[in-house]
Amino acid sequence: KKISYRDESVPPTRADLLPDPKVKAFTPASEWEPLLNGEVAVLATVREWLGGERFDAVPYDLLMCFLRGYAYRQDWAETVYVELSEALDWR
Repeated sequence: KKISYRDESVPPTRADLLPDPKVKAFTPASEWEPLLNGEVAVLATVREWLGGERFDAVPYDLLMCFLRGYAYRQDWAETVYVELSEALDWR
């Protein structure tokens, strides 16, 4: 199933992100709740873009914050990748 609106073979950049819809009523799932199928698909895409070694080194709680915090976005996978990769670069 395609989860991206763009060519998934190339990692996205900040310029590829759609405008943030600023959803006010959105409450993300807690980090400790089991992964849902949609989340697994997003993580698989982000892992492909980030590279297995780098992805596997991300602390689980940090990964869940990015995954679930941006779940309201149409460009969910792209936003998770861009924000996470920039956070990792900063660290």
